[in-house]
Amino acid sequence: MSGLLCQPNIKQPSCSSTLCSSTLYLSPPRAKKCYRRYFHYYERWVANHKSKEKALAYLNVIKTEKLEQLRELLEHFGLKAPEFGFLAEAWEQIVECRRVLKWSYVYGYYMPEEASSKTKLFEYLQGEAELALERLHDCAENTIKRYSKGLEHEFDAIRTELVDRTPSTRIFFANFVNGVSNGLAEAEGNPLEA
Repeated sequence: MSGLLCQPNIKQPSCSSTLCSSTLYLSPPRAKKCYRRYFHYYERWVANHKSKEKALAYLNVIKTEKLEQLRELLEHFGLKAPEFGFLAEAWEQIVECRRVLKWSYVYGYYMPEEASSKTKLFEYLQGEAELALERLHDCAENTIKRYSKGLEHEFDAIRTELVDRTPSTRIFFANFVNGVSNGLAEAEGNPLEA
């Protein structure tokens, strides 16, 4: 057999329809391209799945253990427990964003390669979404680290940064999801070819 039989099924990862549409068999170079592409998207899917699970576990730790530790700081600042809700809210947003990114890789995998302006727009938005999420994730992690290191004097600045970053990330992801839901219509008639 000179090539790979390309028939999608549950046990065998499928390659994109544009690679498989002309023949049932793929030449070795084409099969290699198909599987490289598949594994790129699969690895990103897995990475975001694992990150989402870790963030979810950390959210549960925050809601149980960390909030108790942070409550000790309340007396120092004269704050009430609900004022730490911004921390749990940020981690809830991280979990949701990881879920969206995870499934965006499935969407990206099945995008036709010939729709280059849409593909470029999608990849750009996906990259920007990842950046926004990483900034929020770093900020949320640093908040806990700063508290743990006794940097309570930075409380207001830390809280402000996280409180500002959480809704802006939420809005960015909502716009990303809406754009994808609308078939990336923004790309039509406005190619991103450089």
